[in-house]
Amino acid sequence: MTNYVQLSRQLLSAVKKETDHQPFLEKLRRTNFDEMARQLNTDQVRKAVWINFYNAFSQILLKQHLNFYRKNRMGFFSKKWIDVGGKRLSLNNIEHGLLRRSQFTYGFGYLANPFPSAWERRFRVQRRDVRVHFALNCGAAACPPILFYRPEVVDQQLETATIAFLESDCRLDSVANVVEVSRIFQWFTGDFGGKTGVFRLLVRYGVLAPGSAPKLVFRPYDWSLSLGKFASSESSAAG
Repeated sequence: MTNYVQLSRQLLSAVKKETDHQPFLEKLRRTNFDEMARQLNTDQVRKAVWINFYNAFSQILLKQHLNFYRKNRMGFFSKKWIDVGGKRLSLNNIEHGLLRRSQFTYGFGYLANPFPSAWERRFRVQRRDVRVHFALNCGAAACPPILFYRPEVVDQQLETATIAFLESDCRLDSVANVVEVSRIFQWFTGDFGGKTGVFRLLVRYGVLAPGSAPKLVFRPYDWSLSLGKFASSESSAAG
Protein backbone atom coordinates (compact mmCIF):
# COMPACT_ATOMS: atom_id res chain seq x y z
CA MET A 1 0.00 0.00 0.00
CA THR A 2 1.37 3.40 -1.00
CA ASN A 3 1.69 6.01 1.72
CA TYR A 4 1.08 9.27 -0.15
CA VAL A 5 2.64 11.57 2.44
CA GLN A 6 5.76 9.42 2.36
CA LEU A 7 5.67 9.24 -1.44
CA SER A 8 5.51 13.02 -1.73
CA ARG A 9 8.53 13.25 0.60
CA GLN A 10 10.47 10.62 -1.34
CA LEU A 11 9.82 12.32 -4.67
CA LEU A 12 10.75 15.75 -3.34
CA SER A 13 13.86 14.38 -1.65
CA ALA A 14 14.97 12.67 -4.89
CA VAL A 15 14.50 15.95 -6.75
CA LYS A 16 16.50 17.84 -4.13
CA LYS A 17 19.35 15.30 -4.13
CA GLU A 18 19.16 14.87 -7.93
CA THR A 19 18.82 11.10 -7.60
CA ASP A 20 16.58 8.76 -9.59
CA HIS A 21 12.95 9.77 -9.08
CA GLN A 22 11.41 7.39 -11.63
CA PRO A 23 10.40 4.71 -9.05
CA PHE A 24 8.30 7.29 -7.24
CA LEU A 25 6.64 8.46 -10.46
CA GLU A 26 5.79 4.82 -11.18
CA LYS A 27 4.17 4.47 -7.75
CA LEU A 28 2.13 7.57 -8.45
CA ARG A 29 1.05 6.17 -11.81
CA ARG A 30 -0.21 3.05 -10.00
CA THR A 31 -2.31 5.09 -7.56
CA ASN A 32 -5.48 3.47 -6.26
CA PHE A 33 -7.92 6.34 -5.87
CA ASP A 34 -9.97 4.71 -3.13
CA GLU A 35 -6.84 4.23 -1.04
CA MET A 36 -5.66 7.73 -1.85
CA ALA A 37 -9.00 9.16 -0.75
CA ARG A 38 -8.80 7.24 2.54
CA GLN A 39 -5.42 8.80 3.25
CA LEU A 40 -6.15 12.32 1.98
CA ASN A 41 -9.04 12.66 4.41
CA THR A 42 -8.28 16.06 5.96
CA ASP A 43 -7.24 19.42 4.59
CA GLN A 44 -3.97 19.13 6.50
CA VAL A 45 -3.04 16.00 4.57
CA ARG A 46 -4.33 17.36 1.25
CA LYS A 47 -2.39 20.61 1.59
CA ALA A 48 0.85 18.88 2.56
CA VAL A 49 0.67 16.22 -0.16
CA TRP A 50 -0.39 18.48 -3.03
CA ILE A 51 2.10 21.23 -2.13
CA ASN A 52 4.88 18.64 -2.06
CA PHE A 53 3.85 17.13 -5.37
CA TYR A 54 3.47 20.54 -7.00
CA ASN A 55 6.93 21.65 -5.92
CA ALA A 56 8.53 18.37 -6.96
CA PHE A 57 6.89 18.35 -10.38
CA SER A 58 7.65 22.00 -11.08
CA GLN A 59 11.36 21.17 -10.72
CA ILE A 60 11.13 17.93 -12.71
CA LEU A 61 9.10 19.37 -15.57
CA LEU A 62 11.15 22.55 -15.92
CA LYS A 63 14.29 20.47 -16.39
CA GLN A 64 12.57 18.15 -18.87
CA HIS A 65 10.69 20.79 -20.86
CA LEU A 66 12.72 23.96 -20.46
CA ASN A 67 12.46 24.95 -24.13
CA PHE A 68 8.68 24.55 -24.04
CA TYR A 69 8.56 26.71 -20.90
CA ARG A 70 10.65 29.45 -22.51
CA LYS A 71 8.44 29.50 -25.60
CA ASN A 72 5.06 29.19 -23.88
CA ARG A 73 5.11 29.73 -20.12
CA MET A 74 1.33 29.80 -19.74
CA GLY A 75 1.01 26.63 -21.78
CA PHE A 76 3.67 24.92 -19.70
CA PHE A 77 1.64 25.25 -16.50
CA SER A 78 -1.61 24.16 -18.16
CA LYS A 79 -0.22 21.13 -20.02
CA LYS A 80 -1.16 17.83 -18.40
CA TRP A 81 2.25 16.28 -17.92
CA ILE A 82 1.54 14.50 -14.62
CA ASP A 83 0.11 10.96 -14.38
CA VAL A 84 -1.69 10.12 -11.13
CA GLY A 85 -3.35 6.73 -11.41
CA GLY A 86 -4.08 7.35 -15.10
CA LYS A 87 -5.55 10.77 -14.36
CA ARG A 88 -3.61 13.42 -16.25
CA LEU A 89 -2.94 16.60 -14.28
CA SER A 90 -1.24 19.90 -14.97
CA LEU A 91 0.52 22.08 -12.45
CA ASN A 92 -2.46 24.42 -12.78
CA ASN A 93 -4.81 21.54 -11.90
CA ILE A 94 -2.92 20.98 -8.66
CA GLU A 95 -2.63 24.65 -7.74
CA HIS A 96 -5.99 26.04 -8.80
CA GLY A 97 -8.17 22.95 -8.78
CA LEU A 98 -6.94 21.04 -5.74
CA LEU A 99 -5.22 23.62 -3.52
CA ARG A 100 -7.37 26.66 -4.35
CA ARG A 101 -10.57 24.61 -4.39
CA SER A 102 -11.61 24.77 -8.04
CA GLN A 103 -10.80 28.38 -8.77
CA PHE A 104 -10.23 29.54 -12.34
CA THR A 105 -6.57 30.25 -13.06
CA TYR A 106 -7.14 33.79 -14.28
CA GLY A 107 -10.15 34.87 -12.21
CA PHE A 108 -8.16 36.92 -9.64
CA GLY A 109 -9.59 34.64 -6.95
CA TYR A 110 -13.19 35.72 -7.65
CA LEU A 111 -14.25 33.06 -10.16
CA ALA A 112 -14.82 29.48 -9.08
CA ASN A 113 -15.22 26.70 -11.60
CA PRO A 114 -18.93 25.80 -11.30
CA PHE A 115 -18.42 22.36 -12.85
CA PRO A 116 -15.28 20.75 -11.41
CA SER A 117 -14.85 17.08 -12.12
CA ALA A 118 -15.96 14.49 -9.59
CA TRP A 119 -12.29 13.53 -9.20
CA GLU A 120 -11.31 17.11 -8.37
CA ARG A 121 -14.13 17.44 -5.86
CA ARG A 122 -12.96 14.23 -4.21
CA PHE A 123 -9.34 15.32 -3.71
CA ARG A 124 -9.42 19.11 -3.40
CA VAL A 125 -9.20 21.00 -0.12
CA GLN A 126 -12.46 21.84 1.59
CA ARG A 127 -11.36 25.37 2.50
CA ARG A 128 -8.96 27.69 0.73
CA ASP A 129 -5.87 28.66 2.70
CA VAL A 130 -4.19 31.80 1.33
CA ARG A 131 -0.90 30.81 2.93
CA VAL A 132 -0.51 28.18 0.20
CA HIS A 133 0.55 31.02 -2.09
CA PHE A 134 3.70 31.41 0.00
CA ALA A 135 4.55 27.69 -0.21
CA LEU A 136 4.32 26.92 -3.93
CA ASN A 137 7.47 27.18 -6.01
CA CYS A 138 7.08 27.36 -9.80
CA GLY A 139 10.81 27.70 -10.48
CA ALA A 140 10.91 31.51 -10.63
CA ALA A 141 13.32 33.64 -8.63
CA ALA A 142 10.38 35.36 -6.90
CA CYS A 143 9.02 32.07 -5.57
CA PRO A 144 9.45 31.00 -1.94
CA PRO A 145 11.97 28.26 -1.09
CA ILE A 146 10.79 24.66 -1.14
CA LEU A 147 10.06 22.84 2.10
CA PHE A 148 8.78 19.36 2.78
CA TYR A 149 5.33 19.91 4.27
CA ARG A 150 4.09 17.44 6.88
CA PRO A 151 0.39 17.09 7.71
CA GLU A 152 0.88 17.09 11.48
CA VAL A 153 2.60 20.50 11.40
CA VAL A 154 1.48 21.94 8.05
CA ASP A 155 -0.33 24.86 9.70
CA GLN A 156 2.79 25.89 11.60
CA GLN A 157 4.92 25.44 8.49
CA LEU A 158 2.57 27.57 6.37
CA GLU A 159 2.58 30.22 9.07
CA THR A 160 6.38 30.27 9.09
CA ALA A 161 6.52 30.34 5.27
CA THR A 162 4.09 33.26 5.16
CA ILE A 163 6.03 35.28 7.71
CA ALA A 164 9.33 34.63 5.90
CA PHE A 165 7.90 35.54 2.50
CA LEU A 166 6.31 38.77 3.70
CA GLU A 167 9.43 39.82 5.61
CA SER A 168 11.60 39.35 2.54
CA ASP A 169 9.17 40.55 -0.11
CA CYS A 170 7.18 43.50 1.30
CA ARG A 171 8.68 46.98 1.37
CA LEU A 172 7.06 49.80 3.30
CA ASP A 173 8.01 53.41 2.54
CA SER A 174 6.49 55.32 5.45
CA VAL A 175 7.58 58.68 4.04
CA ALA A 176 5.91 58.13 0.67
CA ASN A 177 3.10 56.16 2.35
CA VAL A 178 3.53 53.28 -0.07
CA VAL A 179 3.78 49.55 0.52
CA GLU A 180 5.19 47.39 -2.26
CA VAL A 181 3.99 43.79 -2.29
CA SER A 182 4.32 40.73 -4.49
CA ARG A 183 2.24 40.50 -7.66
CA ILE A 184 0.73 37.41 -6.02
CA PHE A 185 -1.59 39.73 -4.11
CA GLN A 186 -2.94 41.11 -7.37
CA TRP A 187 -3.26 37.79 -9.19
CA PHE A 188 -5.23 36.26 -6.30
CA THR A 189 -6.90 39.31 -4.76
CA GLY A 190 -10.15 37.46 -4.20
CA ASP A 191 -8.41 34.68 -2.29
CA PHE A 192 -7.29 37.27 0.23
CA GLY A 193 -10.73 38.86 0.52
CA GLY A 194 -10.14 41.77 -1.85
CA LYS A 195 -7.97 44.81 -1.18
CA THR A 196 -9.38 45.04 2.35
CA GLY A 197 -8.33 41.45 2.97
CA VAL A 198 -4.83 42.15 1.68
CA PHE A 199 -4.45 45.04 4.14
CA ARG A 200 -5.88 42.87 6.92
CA LEU A 201 -3.26 40.19 6.21
CA LEU A 202 -0.43 42.74 6.09
CA VAL A 203 -1.52 44.08 9.47
CA ARG A 204 -1.87 40.58 10.91
CA TYR A 205 1.73 39.75 10.03
CA GLY A 206 3.18 43.06 11.15
CA VAL A 207 3.98 44.52 7.73
CA LEU A 208 1.58 47.43 8.43
CA ALA A 209 0.46 49.09 11.63
CA PRO A 210 -3.24 48.78 12.51
CA GLY A 211 -5.24 51.61 10.97
CA SER A 212 -2.63 52.49 8.34
CA ALA A 213 -3.69 52.76 4.72
CA PRO A 214 -0.70 53.27 2.44
CA LYS A 215 -0.90 53.05 -1.32
CA LEU A 216 -0.64 49.44 -2.45
CA VAL A 217 1.86 48.83 -5.24
CA PHE A 218 2.32 45.45 -6.90
CA ARG A 219 5.90 44.79 -7.92
CA PRO A 220 6.71 43.03 -11.21
CA TYR A 221 7.21 39.32 -10.65
CA ASP A 222 10.75 38.08 -11.21
CA TRP A 223 10.30 35.13 -13.57
CA SER A 224 14.04 34.50 -13.86
CA LEU A 225 14.58 30.76 -13.61
CA SER A 226 15.87 29.65 -10.21
CA LEU A 227 15.80 25.87 -9.89
CA GLY A 228 16.86 23.97 -6.79
CA LYS A 229 15.71 26.67 -4.40
CA PHE A 230 15.26 24.47 -1.33
CA ALA A 231 15.06 25.77 2.20
CA SER A 232 18.29 25.42 4.15
CA SER A 233 16.58 24.25 7.35
CA GLU A 234 16.96 20.49 7.56
CA SER A 235 14.05 20.32 10.01
CA SER A 236 11.67 21.63 7.35
CA ALA A 237 13.26 20.77 4.04
CA ALA A 238 12.93 17.49 2.21
CA GLY A 239 15.64 14.96 2.74
